[in-house]
Amino acid sequence: MFLKEKAAFQIFVLIIAIFTVSNLKEINAQTQVCCEKATSGEYCLYTDPSNCASGFNTAPTTCDQTQFCKPSCAVDTDSGACFKSVPLAKIRSTPNMTAKIDATCNSIAECNKGCCKIGSQFRLATEKECNNEKKLKGIPEQQDIFDEAITSELTCANEAKKSQKGCCITEEGLCKSTLVDQCSTAAATNPNGRVGWFGGTFCSDSRLNCGVCKAKTKKGCVEGQEDVFWFDSCGNQEDVADDCDYGKGTLCKKRGENDAYCASINCEKTEDFKDKNTHDPRIGEYRQNGESWCIYESGTGGYMDRPGSRHFRHMCINGEELVEPCRDFREEICTQSNDTSYGFGTCLKNEIYNSSIKQSTSTVPQGFKFWENEGEDKCAKASSTCKVIYVRPDRFSDWECKENCICETQEYIDHEAFQCKSKGDCGADINILSKRGSAPSSVNPMKWDKYGVFGGMKALSAATGEVNPNPEEPDEGAIFGIFNERIAKMAAVLAAVALVVLFAGGGPYALLFAVPAVILLIVSAIFGGAEIAIKIVDR
Repeated sequence: MFLKEKAAFQIFVLIIAIFTVSNLKEINAQTQVCCEKATSGEYCLYTDPSNCASGFNTAPTTCDQTQFCKPSCAVDTDSGACFKSVPLAKIRSTPNMTAKIDATCNSIAECNKGCCKIGSQFRLATEKECNNEKKLKGIPEQQDIFDEAITSELTCANEAKKSQKGCCITEEGLCKSTLVDQCSTAAATNPNGRVGWFGGTFCSDSRLNCGVCKAKTKKGCVEGQEDVFWFDSCGNQEDVADDCDYGKGTLCKKRGENDAYCASINCEKTEDFKDKNTHDPRIGEYRQNGESWCIYESGTGGYMDRPGSRHFRHMCINGEELVEPCRDFREEICTQSNDTSYGFGTCLKNEIYNSSIKQSTSTVPQGFKFWENEGEDKCAKASSTCKVIYVRPDRFSDWECKENCICETQEYIDHEAFQCKSKGDCGADINILSKRGSAPSSVNPMKWDKYGVFGGMKALSAATGEVNPNPEEPDEGAIFGIFNERIAKMAAVLAAVALVVLFAGGGPYALLFAVPAVILLIVSAIFGGAEIAIKIVDR
């Protein structure tokens, strides 16, 4: 009886203990919270309140039920990668990461995946991920390597099989490395290696009937690939000869007909135009991959551009110096940054004539098809007429300039030529072949024979104002009213002497003075009037 009572008591204690532990667990669970950020650095952790970092949200519930830790789609704006069901707090704390509402990422257009084909590697990726890898591998921009129609990993993998090269042997015994669908004898493949397509096998393989194809006889480059590859004596691509790394600055480059090497993607030397392009001290020197800079055929800006000249943008792309002409007739101008470590040039629309924003005005005149009489109306606006007035007191004296004398100075002539240049390829100038135009010989064209960057081209700042001299018109009436003062004074003196002699009783002697006075008055009347000559200076 005692044993039964003892057993019953133990069972009762055990039941009480179970309920106690259960209640303790429930009480402990009720004290935990969701920490937006824990002291350990973790985000969205369901733990004891003491583990929560100060200054961040907390909630007495599991994290998947909070707004600040709501599962979302995380989009990496740099790489293009998408991640499903990432806590919102984690996304917001990660640089270059954007949150999207759909936690599955299925409805997010930028997260749609397609088959990305990089060389022999095929994988599902977003379009941005694929394009980033294309750029990293140095694949030409125009080459399409992303197929959005293929969304299955298996289908993408099968595409990889289709892209696998093998040796195709024709009925005539010709051997060529090709894809299976490009091999006309693929259906006739036989096990003895004499006819058909043999995937993943080089034509130099001794098991095939391609004895004339000797392995690894030369090195070469493959379009879209960064590495150097071996080629057999039949010209078929084999395995990698040298590993180039575009990310570290090397890419396959040919060296002669039978060799290639991992070359720098930077340009060790560039074309030298230092004699005319003083705006950039690094002309002709080392440039990094991706750099671009401007080349001018004459001085530019400040209306210094010669007729026939053009602006060019040079670029260093994968170790090669490429040239991009800006639009002809200087409809586009090339401007570049002042950064001395990494240059960036670009062709911009030349808004010298139709821009109301002074900062975009270049002071580079646009050219014309002058052989088709183009630009005559614009050049006519720059034409000017200046009346230079010469006078002389008599026909026996030298001419003297009285009005607008500046119009015949070299300074004024060059000034007017500058005005013509402000309208385009007008007036006196020297073209890019150093040939002088048919301008008046008095114009000094040497002022245009300058190189470098002038005027608004230095920073596309305020435009140079148009030159518009306006010589005053001469007062012709006043000039015609000028008399020969010297002749008049001489006649007056002789007449006065004659009168004095006459009153003194020397009548016959008075005639000695009176007759010359009369003669001088007659000469003055006939020849002594002031004369005017008007010289027209057209520019």
